[in-house]
Amino acid sequence: MKTRNQFSGARAGVLAVALGAFLAGCGGGGSSSNGAAAGPSAPGGGGGGVEPTELPALAGLEGDADNQDLLYFTQPEGADPGLYAVDPAAPETSILVDDRVLLDENAFSLSYDRSFLPIHEASLNADGSLSDFRVDRVLYFDNRSLLDTNGFHTAATDVADPQPDPVSSEDLILLTNAIIQYALDDADNTSVLYELSDQGWYQFLLSDDENTDPLQLAERFTPVAPVLDPDLGRGAGYLVIDSDDDNRIKRVGMDLQLESGQVTVEGVAPAETARVLPLGGPLNDGAQYLVISGEASPGTGGLFLYRPDQGDVGTLEQVVNGEGEPLVFNESLFPPPTPALPAPQHLTRSDDVLFFAMQGNVLGFGDFDLIRVEGADWRLVATESSLGEFVIASGDRVAVHSEDQVLSFALDGSDRRVIDSDDSMFGQDISTPVLGARDGWIFYNRDTGIGGADRFAVANRLDGGDQVVIADASWVGASSTGTAPSSTQLDAMEVSEVFMLRNGTELAAVSAATPAAGAVRLGQLPDSADQARMYGLAPGPHRLLQAVSSGAPETLDVLYVNTREEDSLRVISEQSSGDADQRPVKGF
Repeated sequence: MKTRNQFSGARAGVLAVALGAFLAGCGGGGSSSNGAAAGPSAPGGGGGGVEPTELPALAGLEGDADNQDLLYFTQPEGADPGLYAVDPAAPETSILVDDRVLLDENAFSLSYDRSFLPIHEASLNADGSLSDFRVDRVLYFDNRSLLDTNGFHTAATDVADPQPDPVSSEDLILLTNAIIQYALDDADNTSVLYELSDQGWYQFLLSDDENTDPLQLAERFTPVAPVLDPDLGRGAGYLVIDSDDDNRIKRVGMDLQLESGQVTVEGVAPAETARVLPLGGPLNDGAQYLVISGEASPGTGGLFLYRPDQGDVGTLEQVVNGEGEPLVFNESLFPPPTPALPAPQHLTRSDDVLFFAMQGNVLGFGDFDLIRVEGADWRLVATESSLGEFVIASGDRVAVHSEDQVLSFALDGSDRRVIDSDDSMFGQDISTPVLGARDGWIFYNRDTGIGGADRFAVANRLDGGDQVVIADASWVGASSTGTAPSSTQLDAMEVSEVFMLRNGTELAAVSAATPAAGAVRLGQLPDSADQARMYGLAPGPHRLLQAVSSGAPETLDVLYVNTREEDSLRVISEQSSGDADQRPVKGF
């Protein structure tokens, strides 16, 4: 007898997320206190009622992650285009690592962030926390042309003379989807599960040499979510949909072999599964929130909590509110029919509590709901207007950008506060390239006045108790201390230094823990550059940035800085280029 499809009646929220997008690092880079804790404040010199702060000049910053490994970037023009490394001990000389990477923007090639991937390691501490998070090596395609690829290679960050190291015998034609499971305790065990167009799914480990063929997943299985071993900080297998067994959910190990048993809901293995989409990362015990839809209604899905250590290969429990109602994820705007998940910047986590924003319509405007999920329970925290750029948790509070305000809630969903607002005629626009926090401080940019003519870099305490406002400045990115509460909270990496552009041309940095203590001047942007971009959070003090001279096309340079030393900025690219591939690899 056919088992009833237990997902077909699951009701379901916005922005479709493609299955298996490459996990290439954490947020923290991009281009270029308000009022009393209990409510909105009046406008003032800095917008939101707080006068701008004059920061003391510092000779350098302290408290960074003390990372001294090589930093990687690509250079598409000059005498020797290719993948380069720079040694922080000698930043005046760049090291050509591989000149075989195709960087011609006019070629039909794989996108940059699918071609150069930081592979991480970290120290896993006895209390479950994580420290010394760093890039151990770069995984890349040696020749990005789809017609003439040389397969996968790695380049290490902790050697004096980095060389291309081939990985597996794979010489792929087209990479469509992939899932990377980092092995934080030993990057050699990091796995890459990838789909070849019309050929199925394959996997290799970074320890595989060029003579080792990748493993192949049986054609009947479609991988839908990784399974984590939280104690080792590495992959333990994958959840798959089995097309030979009425699309039931099962599990394979890291050897891609089927494990005995089926994933069950209340003792029953549900059939006719259409979609399984992870929501956020694994929890501290390896459990995972999944949005699951059935074949009868593939565009909508219900939220389930997958517990891998229960039953044969794990159990599912539907997440409901106090009235027993399931959480509803509506269909995304674009085909194929898929539940619409919150964007990564609209989802945050504190310990094992999730907060995320769900919009009421698929067009992305109008009111939104702030949802709190803990265990198998969900609760509506608030309904607010016009979802902004971020939902960020830090300490015992969570911040939400709504319209032209920044709101703050206690972790239990109570105690709503307006910690930044502006009720002046022209209002304010808020944006941020820093999706991280430190000791209750968050960092964002505020544009006020006619056409946003006045720009401020703002550091704000989530309790509304303090605020630093820097005039004629904007944050451009941040570094991390390399620490996180657990191996499952890489998106909660602690911020150490925050970088800003002052007066449109001067790069500087402040301590994320004490932003009012002062700023170190790193140097002037080169020539006509008027923007700076960073690519992800990474441990300092040594970082790479992309300098941008606006125009059509943009003109780009790669910069090196050291936050321990003032005036440390150095142009390390051989010549300016209009090619977008002139940039740091993400994670540096």
